[in-house]
Amino acid sequence: PDTTFWGRFPNLVAGFFYIFVAARISQRFLPRLLGRALFLLLLLNPFLLEFFSLARGYGLSIALMLGSCYYLLRYREEHKSLRLFWALLLASLAVLANYTLLNFWFALVAALLFLGFRVGSRSLVSTAGFSLFFALLLLVVLYEPIRTLVHIDAFYFGGEEGFFSDTVGSLTRYSLYEP
Repeated sequence: PDTTFWGRFPNLVAGFFYIFVAARISQRFLPRLLGRALFLLLLLNPFLLEFFSLARGYGLSIALMLGSCYYLLRYREEHKSLRLFWALLLASLAVLANYTLLNFWFALVAALLFLGFRVGSRSLVSTAGFSLFFALLLLVVLYEPIRTLVHIDAFYFGGEEGFFSDTVGSLTRYSLYEP
């Protein structure tokens, strides 16, 4: 049905997934006190309440990105292809939820290739193969929507005061709960 609840339901589920993955990362990869501090930092960001309550892709993309980071950390430990697959799958789904996460996707691939290079040629080949597969899949899925957005000039949002003030300054102010 076309209701507010069902429009926001995917982000509600993503919020629970985000909390679960944040807890897993905090417990598994950090000492107890530092892990608890990270968990609180991941949950107390004022933007998260907004992102997970909107009927848009922000909450989905953030949850999927954190899940991808979790599997990146697991791949760093174990070097198993399944961890690599999940990291790239979740990152690719995050891109579909919010196109600006293409930057994250490329950074993740670079990190995975670096890890694959450090481990050995077999790991590097599987990393490159999975990365190429997901890159081609994203290219096929995203080509037409991005071409259309470029055609209608929808990538320009404009700033009024300059790069630093419009990005870093405003994010800092809002993160400190200033109106």
